[in-house]
Amino acid sequence: KFGMHLLRLLIEAEELLTTGEIVFPLKRRDFLLSVRMGEFTLEQVLELAEDTEDLVRSAYEKSQLRAKPAYNDIQDFVVKTLQNYFK
Repeated sequence: KFGMHLLRLLIEAEELLTTGEIVFPLKRRDFLLSVRMGEFTLEQVLELAEDTEDLVRSAYEKSQLRAKPAYNDIQDFVVKTLQNYFK
């Protein structure tokens, strides 16, 4: 089960860094479920994780995402949303 979560997080990180978003349901859902069901050995899962980590590192170096969240923009969005909701 931990292997599925490890790979899911790495896959989501790579997707976020390359596309700027994470799409649900996950594109590789069937693969992740097969990992969870034990269709891969621990060694295979760890090797896949290392390979995916390399993709994440490469995507991070090329990413256009900000280093830090735009806290002021987020706060403005939340305030406006709440104001509209409670009108």
